Amino acid sequence: MRDWTIEMREQRKWIVDRVYTAEANGVVLGVSGGIDSATVAYLAKSLPFRREFLHLNLWPGVQQSYWSLDQRLNIRMLNLDEAYGILRDQLMQATLVDRNKIADGNLAARLRMVVLYGVANLANLLVLGTTNRTELELGYFTKFGDGACDLEPIADLTKTEVREFAKVLEVPQEVLDATPSAGLWEGQTDKEELGIPYERLDHLITGFIGDSEFETWKKARPEDPGSLLREEKDKVRKLRKASEHKR
Repeated sequence: MRDWTIEMREQRKWIVDRVYTAEANGVVLGVSGGIDSATVAYLAKSLPFRREFLHLNLWPGVQQSYWSLDQRLNIRMLNLDEAYGILRDQLMQATLVDRNKIADGNLAARLRMVVLYGVANLANLLVLGTTNRTELELGYFTKFGDGACDLEPIADLTKTEVREFAKVLEVPQEVLDATPSAGLWEGQTDKEELGIPYERLDHLITGFIGDSEFETWKKARPEDPGSLLREEKDKVRKLRKASEHKR
């Protein structure tokens, strides 16, 4: 079992070493209000150099709230909705194709990263990523969007492990309890897109399915838990294969 206090010290030291090696002035990251970005932000808040926490707002009310983190981290909000609208409309005119929410969401994620790297370039900072192992394994991130960064502190932690790490870092409870969502369109949730709850995905990805985990499958489909398990294993394999280009 992981000692999260040791993990916290090692992660902070790793970030500090990389920043000093790069002769950078500090770090910058985008904070959405979700558990992943909040965990990385809380990890970074005590680092001994400049730290910029930005909330890059595109559609008021659509993204998860970050207000519970605001005063604790001194988050600055940049409103990108006008720039996003212009970019989206120009793209549609250039391609002459209809809008769809996947393309819109990916465009939003890439616009955010353009801004983060713009800030990083101006202030000589490194961009911290907020993608966890589960998302990386399944390709559940936007290439050149939230998948772009200089350092990826939680890349070796599954979503379940990020939750445990967040508790040690004292991330607010309302963030821990929030429904996982990238906030890229209204009503979007990770579970709806992936089709499998993170708890089960993490067991499938790590290859650990013991008796207690199998009970979860039984509850999900009591008439044939083995069939559900096979279906979900197949889905994870397909997601990995289809997203290999992202890694």
